[in-house]
Amino acid sequence: MTPPPRMVYVSRSSPLLAAVLLLACAQPTVTPRGGGGAGGEATGGAGGGGAPAPLGDAGVYPDAPPGGRDACVPLTCDPAGGRYCGKIGDGCGTPLDCGDCTGSLTCGGGGIDHVCGKPVDPSCQPISCTQPGGRICGRVGDGCGRALDCGGCPSGQTCGGVTPNVCGGATCEGLCKQQVSCPAGQRTTVSGIVRAPTPPRFGMADPLYNVLVYVPNAPVDPFPMGVSCEQCGAGAVWGAPLVTALTGADGKFVLQNVPAGKDIPLVVQVGRWRRQVKIAEVKPCADTALDAELTRLPRTQAEGNIPHMAIATGIYDPFECTLRKIGIADGEFTAPGGTGRVHFYPFGGAHIAGAPKVSGDDLAGSLPTLSQYDIVLFPCDDPGDRAAASMKNLVDYTARGGRMFLTDFGYSWLRDQGPLQGTVTWFPGLYMAPVKLGNDFTLDVDQTFPKGKAFAEWLTGVGASRMPGRLPVHDPFGGGSYVHLMVPPTQRWLSSGSPATVQHFTFNTPLGAPADKQCGRVVFSNFHVEAQVMTDPTRPAPTFPGSCGVDRPLSPQEKALEFMLFDATSCVQPDTDRPRVFEPPPAAPPLPPPVIL
Repeated sequence: MTPPPRMVYVSRSSPLLAAVLLLACAQPTVTPRGGGGAGGEATGGAGGGGAPAPLGDAGVYPDAPPGGRDACVPLTCDPAGGRYCGKIGDGCGTPLDCGDCTGSLTCGGGGIDHVCGKPVDPSCQPISCTQPGGRICGRVGDGCGRALDCGGCPSGQTCGGVTPNVCGGATCEGLCKQQVSCPAGQRTTVSGIVRAPTPPRFGMADPLYNVLVYVPNAPVDPFPMGVSCEQCGAGAVWGAPLVTALTGADGKFVLQNVPAGKDIPLVVQVGRWRRQVKIAEVKPCADTALDAELTRLPRTQAEGNIPHMAIATGIYDPFECTLRKIGIADGEFTAPGGTGRVHFYPFGGAHIAGAPKVSGDDLAGSLPTLSQYDIVLFPCDDPGDRAAASMKNLVDYTARGGRMFLTDFGYSWLRDQGPLQGTVTWFPGLYMAPVKLGNDFTLDVDQTFPKGKAFAEWLTGVGASRMPGRLPVHDPFGGGSYVHLMVPPTQRWLSSGSPATVQHFTFNTPLGAPADKQCGRVVFSNFHVEAQVMTDPTRPAPTFPGSCGVDRPLSPQEKALEFMLFDATSCVQPDTDRPRVFEPPPAAPPLPPPVIL
């Protein structure tokens, strides 16, 4: 008689038994979303699993005390989240040969013995246990193929009370009750592409990077009036987001673990651009692909929120026409005090027909006036000296959370011995002549930081770059640059090689404050939007929108400024940080399987 395989009893406190208890599970079924807990399946829609099969009180091996033998469920070679390889035990005392791995995976390649995997990509940035808007708990995946043990939750919170492996309250309310667990390999997802609101007469709308997409689980409150500090994280969103995602450089997003059902609310937001829509139906355990018209940003206030902007229109750079091409409807451009979202303060440039004379000096000269706006734009007008009081107003405005966008001669707001001058170093002979590049030149994209890399990818994707990492520019005024070098932490985005010039940079404010205390942002671009004939001082300034001429698509340099506008109006974070929201943890790789003893 052949003796049975040698069995080993493992006590209930053994780590080996803990591995078996987690892995010896029944096939999942579709059930209403419930508790998960530490060590459960992945959260955020990464494919929740069913409940473990009931086990005996005494263990799972045949040599365990009576009662445990019949409860043992043997492992297979394909556990949730991965595949075993080589010769292992099945958790019930019988040898199991899982053979070799397939494709690019190797046995133990990910660092776990007898589990198929591949070496971790050094460039992969793993998720952390503590994230903007939430904390992960238990054993999960780190997004790079490894396991991440986040332990328990802070006092007063439970692990998986609402969403598996996420700390929170003990009850599931609202749309949370419509989240479902799916069979292995299936998920309830919503996918799409977020685009600018550009109307068809200006060509194809560009996809947008770093846009937050989420399903709210509570009413979405209005934005507060006036300038405020909005840093990236939980404070930058409203409506108790249930599931969230950020768009990539291609504008694409995938929301995981979306509540199933009809009329599911969806919010698309970047800074104070925000649109709320409803998805007609989300089917469980399947992907719902959304039409681009549903996920574009708003053109009017009737469609959603648009940042409150002030533009001091200049005689050389018609940035207001670029705003129009990006997609802001003509009716949203009004004089100060009007109901539109873009107010005109002419610096010799275009104005609104019949509007009272309110100049760019009136805007910069009043901190209360500036504080009405989320962002102020000072396109190229003239390089003259600026009033010290106005300089201080802009510094105070950005310190409170205001955003400022400057082009070419707008650099004068950064010099004149003002408090923002030390953000860069200027070329010698600044007041005489800038370093010139000519009318047509090509700039290099700085890809040494996360947003810069995404910017280069985006420019290629929208057809603005003929060569990756390069931006062609046509500047009727010769591409003159006054900026020599950056003073850290000012971030360079675009530059030329020969002659060496800096053409685009950003910095956060207040200057010198710790990153977690910075609320505002300044964007400077040295090249012009497009060619425009200078206003004849003997004639009235042109009226908008007729001043914009014939409708035509965004030029490559206008596309670059489009990207920068949405970046400027987004929530504030250090440029060196990767944009992120709460990232649902992916499935953890399988635990090491039982060995044959």
